[in-house]
Amino acid sequence: LYGEWAQGLAERTGRQGQNEILMSEERILRLEEQIAFQEDVIQKLDDAVADQQQQLMVAERKIELLVQQLQKLEASQPAPPDDEKPPHY
Repeated sequence: LYGEWAQGLAERTGRQGQNEILMSEERILRLEEQIAFQEDVIQKLDDAVADQQQQLMVAERKIELLVQQLQKLEASQPAPPDDEKPPHY
């Protein structure tokens, strides 16, 4: 459809118009290639962000478990007397 329109316009505008149309078609092709490349890059970046989000969630869960374990350890330790001097005195 576009090619037919371009051909018809070229016939009506002469050689200079035809050259301009060919240049426009080349620009359109280059733009389409750039868009395809950018879409591919965006998809790869989206995949990388999703992977990192998953890794972050796993790390956060591990930290939560470590905090819980530390709290249990601290709770199981006897509290030192208030008036006891540290061993270095």
